Amino acid sequence: NVAMVDSGFYPNPYDSLNGLDFQAVATATSPTPQIDDYGHGMAIAYNVFATAPGATLLGFKQTDPAQDALEDAADSGADIITCSWGYDYEQVFPLLQATLLSIIDEGKIVLFASGNGHFAWPGSEPRVLSIGGVYSDQAGRLEASNYASGFASSQFPGRAVPD
Repeated sequence: NVAMVDSGFYPNPYDSLNGLDFQAVATATSPTPQIDDYGHGMAIAYNVFATAPGATLLGFKQTDPAQDALEDAADSGADIITCSWGYDYEQVFPLLQATLLSIIDEGKIVLFASGNGHFAWPGSEPRVLSIGGVYSDQAGRLEASNYASGFASSQFPGRAVPD
């Protein structure tokens, strides 16, 4: 079971036609998860199905403050929470950080993007699994994406991302 927090999840007939186990979850803090003004959420959701075709995916729309959506995702029963967003220049927000660490202490696996060409937090948070993009060439060899970030954290000495 995977929960995703992103920009929204526009309904798509591809999901049911291909047997994808996906549900956009309405919550008190985010009642319209099916609205995605950016188109990012559903695109990233398909990355989950590409890497874990049998996953059950619950989509939670981002909230302000961000910790509300993360708490909803953690309370959903998901084992993994994945997020493809972050804050540039490794801006750390203490309440969001405390929420993330509490969710991890509950036994959840939390993934964040390392960044898209910038130094992103929470991707650099040491207890978060930091994810970067890869390409597969015609021979099936993997190569790091030139768009995903790779950096040594300035906030957390010894932390290099992505994992």
